[in-house]
Amino acid sequence: MSALHVEMPLEMADDNALSIAANITGILTFVAAVLAGFYARSITLRNVIDTQAEVSDALEKIDFLETETDMLNNAHLASQIRQPERKYGSGDFKYFQGLYSAALQRMRRMDRELSRSVAAVTGGTRYDKLSRVKTAAAWMTSRDRIHRAIEERKAESSRIFQIQLAMLSA
Repeated sequence: MSALHVEMPLEMADDNALSIAANITGILTFVAAVLAGFYARSITLRNVIDTQAEVSDALEKIDFLETETDMLNNAHLASQIRQPERKYGSGDFKYFQGLYSAALQRMRRMDRELSRSVAAVTGGTRYDKLSRVKTAAAWMTSRDRIHRAIEERKAESSRIFQIQLAMLSA
Protein backbone atom coordinates (compact mmCIF):
# COMPACT_ATOMS: atom_id res chain seq x y z
CA MET A 1 0.00 0.00 0.00
CA SER A 2 1.51 3.23 -1.08
CA ALA A 3 -0.87 5.72 0.46
CA LEU A 4 -4.03 5.76 2.44
CA HIS A 5 -6.98 6.94 0.53
CA VAL A 6 -9.99 8.20 2.44
CA GLU A 7 -13.19 8.44 0.57
CA MET A 8 -15.33 11.46 1.27
CA PRO A 9 -19.05 11.23 1.10
CA LEU A 10 -20.44 12.68 -2.09
CA GLU A 11 -22.37 15.52 -0.44
CA MET A 12 -19.17 16.91 1.28
CA ALA A 13 -17.12 16.93 -1.92
CA ASP A 14 -19.50 19.27 -3.71
CA ASP A 15 -19.47 22.79 -2.30
CA ASN A 16 -22.09 25.12 -3.55
CA ALA A 17 -21.28 28.66 -4.72
CA LEU A 18 -22.52 30.29 -1.53
CA SER A 19 -20.18 28.18 0.61
CA ILE A 20 -17.20 28.99 -1.60
CA ALA A 21 -18.02 32.73 -1.54
CA ALA A 22 -18.30 32.64 2.27
CA ASN A 23 -14.93 30.89 2.59
CA ILE A 24 -13.24 33.41 0.28
CA THR A 25 -14.85 36.31 2.17
CA GLY A 26 -13.60 34.89 5.48
CA ILE A 27 -10.05 34.52 4.17
CA LEU A 28 -10.07 38.05 2.72
CA THR A 29 -11.41 39.45 6.01
CA PHE A 30 -8.61 37.72 7.90
CA VAL A 31 -5.98 39.09 5.50
CA ALA A 32 -7.45 42.61 5.81
CA ALA A 33 -7.38 42.38 9.62
CA VAL A 34 -3.74 41.27 9.61
CA LEU A 35 -2.79 44.12 7.24
CA ALA A 36 -4.69 46.63 9.40
CA GLY A 37 -2.81 45.37 12.45
CA PHE A 38 0.55 45.83 10.73
CA TYR A 39 -0.47 49.33 9.62
CA ALA A 40 -1.57 50.30 13.14
CA ARG A 41 1.70 48.98 14.57
CA SER A 42 3.78 50.96 12.08
CA ILE A 43 1.83 54.16 12.84
CA THR A 44 2.32 53.57 16.57
CA LEU A 45 6.07 53.09 16.15
CA ARG A 46 6.32 56.25 14.05
CA ASN A 47 4.42 58.20 16.73
CA VAL A 48 6.67 56.76 19.43
CA ILE A 49 9.70 58.32 17.74
CA ASP A 50 7.92 61.71 17.70
CA THR A 51 6.98 61.20 21.35
CA GLN A 52 10.61 60.48 22.29
CA ALA A 53 11.62 63.83 20.76
CA GLU A 54 8.82 65.60 22.61
CA VAL A 55 9.82 64.01 25.94
CA SER A 56 13.46 65.00 25.36
CA ASP A 57 12.40 68.57 24.61
CA ALA A 58 10.36 68.73 27.81
CA LEU A 59 13.30 67.33 29.81
CA GLU A 60 15.58 70.05 28.41
CA LYS A 61 13.08 72.76 29.36
CA ILE A 62 12.74 71.37 32.87
CA ASP A 63 16.52 71.17 33.30
CA PHE A 64 16.82 74.81 32.22
CA LEU A 65 14.11 75.88 34.66
CA GLU A 66 15.75 73.97 37.53
CA THR A 67 19.10 75.61 36.73
CA GLU A 68 17.42 79.00 36.70
CA THR A 69 15.87 78.33 40.12
CA ASP A 70 19.22 77.23 41.53
CA MET A 71 20.92 80.38 40.23
CA LEU A 72 18.23 82.67 41.64
CA ASN A 73 18.25 80.84 44.97
CA ASN A 74 22.06 81.01 45.22
CA ALA A 75 22.01 84.74 44.44
CA HIS A 76 19.35 85.29 47.10
CA LEU A 77 21.27 83.30 49.71
CA ALA A 78 24.53 85.04 48.81
CA SER A 79 22.93 88.44 49.30
CA GLN A 80 21.77 87.37 52.76
CA ILE A 81 25.12 85.85 53.74
CA ARG A 82 27.28 88.67 52.40
CA GLN A 83 25.81 91.33 54.64
CA PRO A 84 23.60 89.72 57.28
CA GLU A 85 23.65 92.73 59.59
CA ARG A 86 22.63 95.16 56.90
CA LYS A 87 18.96 95.90 56.91
CA TYR A 88 17.88 96.87 53.45
CA GLY A 89 15.57 99.83 53.38
CA SER A 90 12.13 99.67 54.77
CA GLY A 91 8.65 99.60 53.44
CA ASP A 92 8.57 98.73 49.75
CA PHE A 93 11.92 96.96 49.66
CA LYS A 94 11.03 94.63 52.53
CA TYR A 95 7.66 93.97 50.88
CA PHE A 96 9.37 93.06 47.59
CA GLN A 97 11.94 90.95 49.43
CA GLY A 98 9.10 88.97 51.00
CA LEU A 99 7.49 88.52 47.58
CA TYR A 100 10.85 87.39 46.18
CA SER A 101 11.31 84.76 48.90
CA ALA A 102 7.76 83.48 48.41
CA ALA A 103 8.26 83.31 44.62
CA LEU A 104 11.50 81.35 45.07
CA GLN A 105 9.72 78.86 47.31
CA ARG A 106 6.95 78.44 44.71
CA MET A 107 9.56 77.94 41.99
CA ARG A 108 11.34 75.25 44.00
CA ARG A 109 8.02 73.47 44.67
CA MET A 110 7.09 73.66 40.97
CA ASP A 111 10.50 72.26 39.98
CA ARG A 112 10.07 69.32 42.38
CA GLU A 113 6.59 68.59 40.99
CA LEU A 114 7.87 68.74 37.42
CA SER A 115 10.74 66.39 38.28
CA ARG A 116 8.30 63.93 39.85
CA SER A 117 5.99 64.08 36.82
CA VAL A 118 8.83 63.47 34.40
CA ALA A 119 10.20 60.65 36.54
CA ALA A 120 6.78 59.01 36.37
CA VAL A 121 6.81 59.25 32.57
CA THR A 122 10.41 58.23 31.95
CA GLY A 123 10.70 55.67 34.70
CA GLY A 124 13.18 57.76 36.68
CA THR A 125 16.75 56.55 36.30
CA ARG A 126 15.80 53.61 34.09
CA TYR A 127 14.72 55.79 31.16
CA ASP A 128 16.85 53.89 28.61
CA LYS A 129 15.51 50.54 29.81
CA LEU A 130 11.85 51.51 29.60
CA SER A 131 9.97 50.42 26.51
CA ARG A 132 9.42 53.20 23.99
CA VAL A 133 5.77 52.23 23.71
CA LYS A 134 5.30 52.37 27.51
CA THR A 135 7.05 55.76 27.59
CA ALA A 136 4.79 57.00 24.80
CA ALA A 137 1.67 55.79 26.60
CA ALA A 138 2.75 57.43 29.86
CA TRP A 139 3.65 60.64 28.01
CA MET A 140 0.31 60.81 26.20
CA THR A 141 -1.59 60.60 29.48
CA SER A 142 0.43 63.31 31.24
CA ARG A 143 1.64 65.51 28.36
CA ASP A 144 -0.93 68.28 28.78
CA ARG A 145 -0.41 68.44 32.53
CA ILE A 146 3.40 68.66 32.17
CA HIS A 147 3.19 71.33 29.45
CA ARG A 148 0.79 73.35 31.60
CA ALA A 149 3.15 73.03 34.59
CA ILE A 150 6.09 74.19 32.43
CA GLU A 151 4.12 77.25 31.30
CA GLU A 152 3.13 78.05 34.90
CA ARG A 153 6.76 77.75 35.93
CA LYS A 154 7.83 80.10 33.11
CA ALA A 155 5.20 82.59 34.29
CA GLU A 156 6.67 82.38 37.79
CA SER A 157 10.09 83.20 36.31
CA SER A 158 8.64 86.29 34.69
CA ARG A 159 7.02 87.24 37.97
CA ILE A 160 10.29 86.93 39.90
CA PHE A 161 12.16 89.05 37.37
CA GLN A 162 9.49 91.73 37.72
CA ILE A 163 9.98 91.57 41.49
CA GLN A 164 13.73 91.95 41.02
CA LEU A 165 13.19 95.06 38.90
CA ALA A 166 10.86 96.47 41.54
CA MET A 167 13.48 95.77 44.22
CA LEU A 168 16.07 97.68 42.21
CA SER A 169 13.83 100.69 41.94
CA ALA A 170 12.74 100.60 45.61
